[in-house]
Amino acid sequence: MATPFTHDELVTAWHNRRRPNWPASFDQVMADALLAKLVSLEAKLRRSRLQRTTQAQTPASTAPERRPCLPHTPPIFDRKRAAAGERDDD
Repeated sequence: MATPFTHDELVTAWHNRRRPNWPASFDQVMADALLAKLVSLEAKLRRSRLQRTTQAQTPASTAPERRPCLPHTPPIFDRKRAAAGERDDD
């Protein structure tokens, strides 16, 4: 379950999302179901961006060490050549 947004988060989201044709006050916007949903979506986006930036700032030593994968190509076996009796040592 998602954590409910604080009043400060919603007000900040309202300031960022607000358009000229919206009602002038925060309370009027939150009374409108559609506009309130837009404000809460903006708050959710801001919260997820904040979480990503804090995760990106964690030290690299806590991340597991990754070794690069080398490409693995299976040995090539030419069936037609083997059926013809050809060998590499001829």
